[in-house]
Amino acid sequence: MKWAKDGSKVYENGKIELSMGIHHGKREKPIIVYASHLPKGTIKEIECCFDQGLYLAVMHEDGQKATAYKPGSSVGVDLGEVHTIGAFCENEPAGNKHRNSRIGHSGK
Repeated sequence: MKWAKDGSKVYENGKIELSMGIHHGKREKPIIVYASHLPKGTIKEIECCFDQGLYLAVMHEDGQKATAYKPGSSVGVDLGEVHTIGAFCENEPAGNKHRNSRIGHSGK
């Protein structure tokens, strides 16, 4: 389950209240969890996940600016419905493209 910033309350002591909303005209009691380590900054979203145990995924703003794209390295992520995959690639400069294949060449 996911909670956006207005669906949760985070306290200084690590207590987190996750709203369960209103059902049949009655406000449900929130889910209360405690976290020992929370990221600094503004929490944007909290997700309760399960992978051989429950854990919280926390999306937050830390005030840092995103770095600009730098040619020479690429990353891709596909979240998929069943499996997630991530790939990273470092491209060598154009002059070094075949450098490794020429090492040890006898010239004959």
